[in-house]
Amino acid sequence: MYAKMKHPFQNLRKNIPLIISGGAFAMLFATSLTGLLTAAVIIAVLFIASFFLRNLSAFWKTNLSLLSVVLTVSFLAVTAYFFYDAMIYSSKLQSLGTQLGIDSKLIVFALAAAGGIVGFYFLNLILEFILLNLSSPDAEARSGITTENALRIEKPQMLLILATAVVTITICSKSSPLYPFNDWVDANCFLTVGKSMLHGLVPYRDLFEQKGPLLYMLHALAAMVSETSFLGVYFLEIIACAVFLFYAFKIMRLYCSSASILLVPVLSALVYSASSFCHGDSAEELCLPFFAFAIYVGMKGLRRKQSPSPLECLAIGITLACVLWIKFSMLGFYIGWICVPAFLLIKHRKVKKLFQMLLLIAAGVLALSFPILLYFIINHALSDLWTVYFYDNLFAYSVSSNGSLLASGIYNLLGGAKNILHYNLVPAVIAGIGGLSLLKKKDSDFWFIAASAVGTFLLVYIGGRRYTYYSLIFSVFTPIGMAAAFELIRNCYRNYLHIPSMPRIVNQYRGSLVCVLSAVLAFALCGNTYLMQYSKSDLPQYQFAEIIAEVEDATLLNYGFLDGGFYTTTGIVPNCKYFCNLNIGLAEIMETQNEFIQQGKVDFVVTRDTELDTDLYECVAQASFYFEGSVRTYCLYQLIA
Repeated sequence: MYAKMKHPFQNLRKNIPLIISGGAFAMLFATSLTGLLTAAVIIAVLFIASFFLRNLSAFWKTNLSLLSVVLTVSFLAVTAYFFYDAMIYSSKLQSLGTQLGIDSKLIVFALAAAGGIVGFYFLNLILEFILLNLSSPDAEARSGITTENALRIEKPQMLLILATAVVTITICSKSSPLYPFNDWVDANCFLTVGKSMLHGLVPYRDLFEQKGPLLYMLHALAAMVSETSFLGVYFLEIIACAVFLFYAFKIMRLYCSSASILLVPVLSALVYSASSFCHGDSAEELCLPFFAFAIYVGMKGLRRKQSPSPLECLAIGITLACVLWIKFSMLGFYIGWICVPAFLLIKHRKVKKLFQMLLLIAAGVLALSFPILLYFIINHALSDLWTVYFYDNLFAYSVSSNGSLLASGIYNLLGGAKNILHYNLVPAVIAGIGGLSLLKKKDSDFWFIAASAVGTFLLVYIGGRRYTYYSLIFSVFTPIGMAAAFELIRNCYRNYLHIPSMPRIVNQYRGSLVCVLSAVLAFALCGNTYLMQYSKSDLPQYQFAEIIAEVEDATLLNYGFLDGGFYTTTGIVPNCKYFCNLNIGLAEIMETQNEFIQQGKVDFVVTRDTELDTDLYECVAQASFYFEGSVRTYCLYQLIA
């Protein structure tokens, strides 16, 4: 079938999309909003013209819908923006332009325009090959007749999922015993606040930090295991990973009832070794199981053409509340999640059923929210919760570019797309394959996943912040792509590859081979493994802890930067509300820290790449160590007696 398809570059008249793609590349070179809108109109005209001419290739006519073409052009347009953004200030291109007597912007324009045509051509071929070989989910999975049997996970499979979670987190997370310490500043912030809760301090009122209270409560549980290490966090991450993989496998089985359990180790290796996983112990990582559960419940209901059960709705509400009280900027997922079920219920005139579902979800939200709010009410800190967690995050943490609100929003969202492709590329590509497979089926599954993804994307990135770990949450859409890729590879093997039968030993031990290779893949791809070669004595956190331990009941201030882990290794509970500096524009943070130093309120002060200018403290130790792309120099200052 593939061999009979006409070559997509056979006749230029039949490849109007190539011209559209070139225009899409060109239009994003405009630096003003007016230029963008003008070029967008040109693109629309070209597209409408190509539609009426009906000269699209056979591939576009038979395999892709109008929506597919729009999505493809949009993808290439965004890619063009990234190319322009990365290359416009290239010194090599500027030098080349000077030698040729041509403006370097024109060179970038020409390269991108050519890339648009060539890129669209190859993307055409790739999509054609993928869609021709992607089979729709099997009849059993679609009909739901044997879905329960397919979804049932046996004990050996459960053990493999748990073992995969243990191995993956042990290899990829700095919280694991294979690493001397988790030196990520965010993780140390969480653990410091969680540990302090065990000593009677209240988040937001006594310690200033931006994430949600449930995240600190989870780290308080982890601190019960150990207040001076990440051993408790390590167990927490294993549980989160195991639950995510459990529902990821059930999602794969929803798509394809014959999906192999061996896909789980591969999925785990690809997701947790991505750059977006960062150091380990991010809010996004801990929310993956909640989102995976919600996708499973939603897809199962759509497949069976029925609403989630009352218990499932209540559970969805609880997971929604978990995300609300961990990091509310990810709530866009649930906004998108409800859109398709709500639309279908309204379409079929089941408004009463919709209200029942919403009430049960709301009940789940309240069930978890009530004890959290009660904790702050009892501690007279409800206003602190509102001010720090909601108000400051909404109005002091967000950033915007110069220009109109619309231009700022477009810029922020383009930056978000760049963030996903840069730090979570492989899971994103696999998720894209899953999206294509659902699009090919032309049913509600695609719209459900698309709405959830778009809702997540908009709320995560519209504020303008885009740290490395933000894109990890989009890995929740990867399981569908894994199942689709499984089908794709199986069909390619059957139709094109014709590889001779594998050796008997490979067939006999293929499960073990896949697991071992997945572990090797995780180790090879993970960016954290460099830290395994060091011991605790090599780290500034432990070097300084030995000195601080010589002073009884010592106090400490992490000055001018995010929590570097010195509170953790020393076991010290901060006595300053602003125990570290944060990525938020509040003047009182540094004003308070400076006041503590000027008045000598702490015994020790730790700085990073900064020297203290004061007569009250003397530098008693200095150490340098690599962290996030550069070697940082830490100084320990002690109060002069």
